[in-house]
Amino acid sequence: MIDVPLLGPIPFSVGILCFPISYIFGDILTEVYGYGRDSRVVGAGFAALAFASFMAWVVVNLPPGPSGNMKTYQPALDMKAHAGNHRPWIRNCLTS
Repeated sequence: MIDVPLLGPIPFSVGILCFPISYIFGDILTEVYGYGRDSRVVGAGFAALAFASFMAWVVVNLPPGPSGNMKTYQPALDMKAHAGNHRPWIRNCLTS
């Protein structure tokens, strides 16, 4: 939510900024390099996003290491435990 003068709080999404910027970059790529290279860039971007998502999933789902340090950080990495509420695990990480 952003507070706009005279209108009050308005919901604001990052997509409002990302879509026009990505559209401009795509348009410039198409105009300068053509449709063929533009589609290769878009495909490479999707492949990189899929790879990064897969690696993030692998890292989060790996079991903790045997050292005590990893057991301290594991609650912060466990996405299922806090399900959107970050305050309890931040407090636990700071106090342990």
